[in-house]
Order: sequence, then structure tokens, then C-alpha cells
Amino acid sequence: MYFGYSLSVDEYCEDDGTRIQYMWYCGNNNPNGSKPVGGKLENAFGLHDMSGNLWEWCEDDWYNSYTGAPSNGSAWLDSPRGSDRVRRGGRSDSYALYCRAAVRSYFGPDHRDNGIGFRLAVVEWMPVEGEGEIPAEGEGELLPEGELPAEGEGEPNEGEPNEGELLEGEGEPVEGEGEPNEGEPNMADLAQQLLDAFDDADTDGNGTINLVEAQALIPSMTQEQFNELDANGDGVLSLDELEAFLDDNAGCCRCNSDSKDPADVVKKFMADWLLVGLSMLVLLGVAQVSKNRI
Repeated sequence: MYFGYSLSVDEYCEDDGTRIQYMWYCGNNNPNGSKPVGGKLENAFGLHDMSGNLWEWCEDDWYNSYTGAPSNGSAWLDSPRGSDRVRRGGRSDSYALYCRAAVRSYFGPDHRDNGIGFRLAVVEWMPVEGEGEIPAEGEGELLPEGELPAEGEGEPNEGEPNEGELLEGEGEPVEGEGEPNEGEPNMADLAQQLLDAFDDADTDGNGTINLVEAQALIPSMTQEQFNELDANGDGVLSLDELEAFLDDNAGCCRCNSDSKDPADVVKKFMADWLLVGLSMLVLLGVAQVSKNRI
């Protein structure tokens, strides 16, 4: 709203020589309706077209007087919130009287019409204290070539390791680290699967398997796994490469994959002897029946 020179407050639509510079009201409402912002002079807050044009919603709850209003310019809010909100400023077809900062009225917050709205304002960003500050003199500077740092500068504190020095236990492998996850096939398994189904995987019949063909057979195969099998790095796998990989890794991967749990061996041994014992009991029973008949 206009906070500069006083505007005459009669409620007619004539121009007094000043109001038309700041106000959209019934005296210049042509064409009818709201106008683009910036058509009139700004007020003392740097805002244009706040007198007239559109009623502006305010955050304040409605009070019949200013008794008890905040003195710091903050919104006047009930707790809990009241049923009505303040509006100010008049609209483009209002008399000049209703387009002044002193005039206010109210609507319920669910009221809607084409003569009331919000004014959005952009404020200049202010940095948080300390954010974006210029570094202190000498901070982050590089020493001239050949110049040594001052004594003690850059040296580790007592008890700290020197650069490249490992603390006790640091760098040692963690138990289970680097081992394949349970259920995850090792590289030998992947190579064996590709070798067993090589002819089916070689869909174009050129005697090699590319990554797409390998993934069609083993969808979980990754580029890294494929590259590990691709010994010559030509982007395809041959029978010779797969067989050579299995031969090279037979001592570790195959043994691991084929090794049996001792508990399983014991269980199988007991089951075999139990089967033998049952068989002997059956034979003894048959023999006894035959003897009785004789």
C-alpha cells in the first residue's frame, strides 16, 4: 500500500493528481480486473501495485481493534487460530477510500474469488555467519618451490602414525573379508557353466561368447566377472580361455567348491552302515522262516 504522500480519502473514482501514480482503483480500472505487477510506482517498501489491484491475504487473525497487537511487526495470531483472516489493500474496482493501507476487513480462510490473492516477494539471500568467509592470511597457501616448512609444521602429533605407517592391526584382513558371499558363485563355477553350455551360449556360431551371450546364460554375470575370464582382453571368451582358467584355478576354486563337510561324510557313513544292518536283519529273518518250514 502507499506509505508516501497522503492520498485524499473520498470514496469516489476521480484522480487527485497523486493516487493514479500508485493505485489501481475504479478511476483507472480499464480493462476491468487485476493488472500485471509493476504498472504503478513502488511504495516505501519497494513493492508495486499494493494499493488496489487485488485484496491481499494477510497472515493475521481478525481482531476488531489494535488493542494488544504485537509491537514488533510480527503477525497477530490466535492460539488456536481464529476463524477469519485479515485482508488489505482493496481491488481494481474499489473506491480510493478502500485502497489505503489503513483499511482492512476479513474473510474466512476458505473464501475464494477473483479479487483477492497473495503477493509473492523475493528477498536477497544473506549468508549464515561464517559461511563463505575469506580464509585467514596464510591459510591454505602453498610454499614456494624448495622452501621447507617451519620446524614442527606438518609433523604428526605425539602418538600419531607417520605418513604411510600403519597402526598395529591396521591393514590386516578382517575375518571373512574378500570371501564370496554365501550362495554367490565363484569364478570357477561361472567358467564351468559357460564351458558346459558353450554351444548354446554361442548364438552366432562364431566360436566365442560375448558379454551379452554370457549374461543370457548367466543373468547375474557382471562386466568385471567377464573381464576376469577374458584372459587376452579381446572382449570375447573362447573354449581355450575357459579351459585354461579352470586349469589355473583347479587347485583353489574347484577344491573349495567340491570339498565336503566332515559332518556330512559322517552322516553318509552312518546311513550306509544302517542300510547294511537292515539288509542283514531282513536276510536273517528270511533264513529263519525257511528253517522253520523245513
